[in-house]
Amino acid sequence: MVKDKLDDYSEIVNYYDSIAKGYGELHFEEQKQKFKVLKENLGLDNSTKRKLLLDVGCGTFFSYDYFRKYVDICGVEPSSKMVELFAQSHPDDKEKIMVGVADDVVRFYGEKRFDFVICVSVAHHFIDPKAVFSAMSSVCKNSAMLGITLLKGVRSFNRLEQDIYSTFIVEKKIDSEKDIIYMCKKKHI
Repeated sequence: MVKDKLDDYSEIVNYYDSIAKGYGELHFEEQKQKFKVLKENLGLDNSTKRKLLLDVGCGTFFSYDYFRKYVDICGVEPSSKMVELFAQSHPDDKEKIMVGVADDVVRFYGEKRFDFVICVSVAHHFIDPKAVFSAMSSVCKNSAMLGITLLKGVRSFNRLEQDIYSTFIVEKKIDSEKDIIYMCKKKHI
């Protein structure tokens, strides 16, 4: 991971490091509902078992336990404390998550690697959302599906939505309780 990129996120990383232990109690049920919508709209089932999914900003990696029966899943998270919690609870699978930001994923995994990419309720924390969405696009195979959720009440919502539409082909927009969920495909330029 490139330290200066992570340093750009130091304030938010420090916050999530400080709440890491209680994060599950705060957000698990809410995230689970979003995962259900993503699973259905990404078409994940037993036939997708050998496909690869990336969770960008995965937190304590709730998505791992939810999605691993349908896909091979990896995560990237800037909070080292969140990553540590996952590694402690899943010692045999700790290589499935890395400390970093989206740019690090491109360097670590290379381009056109993932069949699915999800980004659940974290885009409002991105310093340069357009760059992160571009990195997400880079790691997608040409046929990949993406699921991006935006919290409805965030100040940057309109800008984030514009960045999603300019970076991806939005195939479906789903209004859920607290988020708008965008089901997207990679643009072929």
